[in-house]
Amino acid sequence: MKVLAVIPARKDSKGIKNKNHLKLNGKSLVEIAIQEAQKSKIINRLIFSSNDKNLISKIKKRNFKKVEIPFVRPENISNDKASSYSVLKHAYYWLKKNNNWKADIVVLLQPTTPFRTKKIIDDSIKLLIKNKKSDAVITITDVEYPPYWMFKKDKQKLIPLIHGSNKFTRRQDTPKALKPAGLVYALRTNFLMNKLKGILPNKKTLGYYVNPNFCINIDNYDQYLLSKIKIKKKYK
Repeated sequence: MKVLAVIPARKDSKGIKNKNHLKLNGKSLVEIAIQEAQKSKIINRLIFSSNDKNLISKIKKRNFKKVEIPFVRPENISNDKASSYSVLKHAYYWLKKNNNWKADIVVLLQPTTPFRTKKIIDDSIKLLIKNKKSDAVITITDVEYPPYWMFKKDKQKLIPLIHGSNKFTRRQDTPKALKPAGLVYALRTNFLMNKLKGILPNKKTLGYYVNPNFCINIDNYDQYLLSKIKIKKKYK
């Protein structure tokens, strides 16, 4: 099985300005993602996909082993409306056209999840390889708050998001709920290119459970501050 991993980092971000340039322990989020991905024993090719020429220049100067930066990502798939899947498809087609190299599995490794480990990466990919009838594997983790206690607003009325869920009066009585963790998305190429519609999971998606301690996804400044605290504890 040929495995392609893609680390995406576009120039602009809405939540935090220059988010991919943020540093933890002196390393940018992109550098952290690259260094952990390089340790993988399963990934065959690792692509850094970005339209940020400044960031591309910085990464090239670091001379990371294994990581490739063969192109500047086109602007039409670098805006806030472009999906991560379009970035994966672009990297796949570029390698197919220019290197005559076709991946069997394409993996998304977002820089905004800095506590992802080599083990999480490889175990997720192994799970997909082992289960041949599955289309994809995503990392999953626990939710912070039971969705059974959430609601939507209709004018002045508050309506439970899940019908009949107001019968639960204790958190421990609510059914176990999980959410995507965002650390790893591994997809079979045929599924990515021809069958993927909407967001994952679908009926043939498997979940690789990850402890919530690894699952900070930096989308706002508070999450960044929490990451700075956690990474100091990790490296003591």
